[in-house]
Amino acid sequence: GLVVARELAGERLRGEMGEGEKSEKKTEKKSKAQRVAEAWAAPPQQAGPRTLVWQVPLYAVAVQDAGDGRALLLVGGGGGRAKSGIPNGFKLMHWAEGRLEEAAHVDTGPLLVAHAALHPREGIAALSMEGECRLYRWVPAAGRLRVEEAAAVRTEEEEGSDQKAAAFAPDGATLATAGEGGAVRLWKLAGLLDGASRPTHTLRLGHAANGLAFSADGSLLLATSLAGHAAVWQVEDGRPLRRLQPAACSPPRAFLRGGCFVAAAAVVGQGKARAGSHLVAWSAAEEEAPPLHSARLAGPHHHTALASLSLDGGDSALVACAMGEGDLAVVECREGGVSSVMYRTAAHSFIVPALAFAPDGRTLFSVSLDRTLVITPVKKDRRMQAVALVLGLLLLVA
Repeated sequence: GLVVARELAGERLRGEMGEGEKSEKKTEKKSKAQRVAEAWAAPPQQAGPRTLVWQVPLYAVAVQDAGDGRALLLVGGGGGRAKSGIPNGFKLMHWAEGRLEEAAHVDTGPLLVAHAALHPREGIAALSMEGECRLYRWVPAAGRLRVEEAAAVRTEEEEGSDQKAAAFAPDGATLATAGEGGAVRLWKLAGLLDGASRPTHTLRLGHAANGLAFSADGSLLLATSLAGHAAVWQVEDGRPLRRLQPAACSPPRAFLRGGCFVAAAAVVGQGKARAGSHLVAWSAAEEEAPPLHSARLAGPHHHTALASLSLDGGDSALVACAMGEGDLAVVECREGGVSSVMYRTAAHSFIVPALAFAPDGRTLFSVSLDRTLVITPVKKDRRMQAVALVLGLLLLVA
């Protein structure tokens, strides 16, 4: 999982740091940790027209719509609590007209930023870290953003348990958090900012969580686990609506859309047509209902991240999947079903923990443990469009 990947990423970076130290040992008096911390705080290196490289493994990326085609991007990562000299933190960047401009850099001390969620409207971020979830808020200041810690979301029951996921409800009033302990908690954001520490609901996934997602109207909450479980609840009263076992979907990364939830799944067996990696849609409320639709993505790769973006405020959506060690695929979903793959690219050289779309759906941001942020233009594959056109003409003739 990501724990092993974190160790591998740390070993890779420490090896590179060691090589650099040998060549500069006689003239460079700064420690490895100082050099890496300074490089992380500095602007990233340009490794290509759409690839930015930092000096730490990247785990988190989130996007907030700033209006007028602009967006605010949060990128976070680090080396964790280990004495590796690899710092932890996050950056806030403005995205406009195809360019990124740094607005803030925040050091999070010994805590790795493993996951990030941005408030839909206000300058607030919920960061899942080792052992807790922290809230940060910011205001404009002298052309940049002044960031401060606003609250720590702690739970006595899961003291020391890594927090793996956080999500804001569409109206921004509710925050959901989940971690390795298997509990999913709902919090009133206003209460957290005022110092209150009691959740409104505690839901039981029963397994280490790796993802959370609200429905578009905020009435449903979906949680997924590292072991391949998924569950859907009503937000108002915490009533469970559906659970999915690993045999049906292993492991899911999912989102809610139009009365169903769509998950990336490794479907095994049942002939060559079924074997491999799929994007599968299930009913969110019908406990025993079979999959509604399934689209094959690629070979038998596992999925490390999933992102979705509603199109025109309806049930249609763009879906991005990270597969294997750095491959990305973009799929279009319509009316709760999954259409064919419209775009695929090899973007990274290592595991991709997080993806996020720009608000207009024209750009996909992905981060990797290879220390890169890749900016991918989202466009329909012309071959896919040609196939769709031919199929449409055949249906009209028929």
